[in-house]
Amino acid sequence: MDVFGISGYVDWMALTLKLDVDEPSLKSALLALGAARLGQRSRDAGLSRFGSHSYSLSLRHLQRLIQNGTQGLRDETLASMMFLALYEIIEGSSSRGLGWASHTQGALSLVHSQGFDVEWSEARHKLFEG
Repeated sequence: MDVFGISGYVDWMALTLKLDVDEPSLKSALLALGAARLGQRSRDAGLSRFGSHSYSLSLRHLQRLIQNGTQGLRDETLASMMFLALYEIIEGSSSRGLGWASHTQGALSLVHSQGFDVEWSEARHKLFEG
């Protein structure tokens, strides 16, 4: 089921089924990557634009979550960052390395903000390892 053409990532991507995919940042991140890949493969500029729009929406949702600070590092938040990092690697602009680094730094900052005594779910461990 490697719908994104990146078989090395499928293991942690399968964890998405256990997460709340209706959470706005994760839903938008999944739409971004999926629409961009389909748009690229079918040469459909409309789907590619929809992917880019969904990417921006996901970033806005994540920014609100991080600024609000009340939800902390949820599994869905980390998964959103992982999918957005993939978007940057596969579909991003010419500065995709900077985008990937930005998402990675954001995830690391959230992990550090939780402290070391917070219990992690199995999904969060696998996402972080991925």
